[in-house]
Amino acid sequence: MNTKRVYSAVAGALIAGVILGSASSGIAAIGPPADSPSTSSVSAACGSLGLQLGSAMRESGGRLLDVVARLTGETTADVTAERQAGKTFTQIAAEKGIGSATVVDEALKVRQEILAAKVQAGTITQAQADAAAAAMKTRLTERVDSTNTDCGSGGRGAGGGRGAGGGRGTGGCGAGCATATQ
Repeated sequence: MNTKRVYSAVAGALIAGVILGSASSGIAAIGPPADSPSTSSVSAACGSLGLQLGSAMRESGGRLLDVVARLTGETTADVTAERQAGKTFTQIAAEKGIGSATVVDEALKVRQEILAAKVQAGTITQAQADAAAAAMKTRLTERVDSTNTDCGSGGRGAGGGRGAGGGRGTGGCGAGCATATQ
């Protein structure tokens, strides 16, 4: 009798997951309304390219969170806690004598390597990579001094637009805000 309840609960959870997954996939495919403004300069430069840099940046340690942790010798959990307490990436880095320009340059270096690989693979042109890099530098410079930890993006996709899933997120977290999904 108890085994039946367990199987029923598991089956119910699986069905709910399929239904919710289908609904979120449908929403991701629809996209934002036509009159919805772009949420970031990176989105404007990269969104139509389908660069899908979120997972590549996470895997390569290119998020601002990762860069600040690496430069300061802190863990990403420590940096996240400081961000959630209201500090900017600049303030966290400055406590260890590291300037915001260094943080931006290090984060941009990782992004440029990813873009170069995409150019080499023929996924994008060099002109597209250059435009994306310029937009990324602008966005990184903004994000490094922001206390906003949720990116305030209107992104869409399985990762809330942050590239955490298979969706086509266009949120601003590509620059690396301190959240669990960045």
